[in-house]
Amino acid sequence: ELVRSGERRWVFGDLPQRVETSVAGHTVDAYPALVDEGDTVGVQLFRDPERQWEAMWPGTVRLLRCNVGGSARMLDDLLDAPANLALLASPHGSKVSWINDAADTIFAQVLVEVGGPVWSEHDFENLARRVRKALPDAVAELGPRAVAILVTTADLDRDLAAPVTSALEPAYLDLRTQLDRLVYPGHLSAVGAARLADVARYLQGMRIRLDRLPGRVAQDRQWMERCRALEHDVDTWAERLPPSVELEEITWQLQELRVACFAQQLGTREKVSEKRIRAGLRRL
Repeated sequence: ELVRSGERRWVFGDLPQRVETSVAGHTVDAYPALVDEGDTVGVQLFRDPERQWEAMWPGTVRLLRCNVGGSARMLDDLLDAPANLALLASPHGSKVSWINDAADTIFAQVLVEVGGPVWSEHDFENLARRVRKALPDAVAELGPRAVAILVTTADLDRDLAAPVTSALEPAYLDLRTQLDRLVYPGHLSAVGAARLADVARYLQGMRIRLDRLPGRVAQDRQWMERCRALEHDVDTWAERLPPSVELEEITWQLQELRVACFAQQLGTREKVSEKRIRAGLRRL
């Protein structure tokens, strides 16, 4: 009786965090959570608290977006002529898709700041009020970062599509692979607000590498081969290991290593080296 679908308001009363239900004649614990259905939300039952929380956060974000307006207009106002032009080449495919991705990212961050998901209609109404109050400042802070990523990506995409000599082709292909790893449909909400500045820095590092490439082809190739060999090893193990915070951190360290190699002047988030990354992989 708890399972719902197609809702846009909190109509669930007090949602229990754990219930008992019957499966194949056995009594088992089940964990209800809001689920994101795209334009609406529902309630589903999960078999453990971990999956419950994995669903509850995006489900709450979706319900907040259904009830707290204004984000789309505020984000649209940030899109100047270069940004609107960049949207034409964006992997999002449309302005609406980009705005939705940016809004999901911002609402998720605001939800963190105001205390996280709630489990009753009364608490959700209070949560929505806090989110509505915090939203303009969040858009003002995070929106320009998302726009900068959009514009820088379009510039890189255009330059990487230009014809080059055979000596430069391997580096161009490597940069294209890196760009595709960083920017894809839904990438803003996938990485989260806390990583937007890092993604912007990685793209800036790619720009620096591209601009300097003609004058240091041999050195670039050496650094590239080191990075690609390490990325291959991490990718190989990522296919065998279960997803984890530690594994995700290693994938970010790979991006930091590229900054350390190709654009040292930008600095890294933390100390990074091939040795440190391999040690982390061995621990996993």
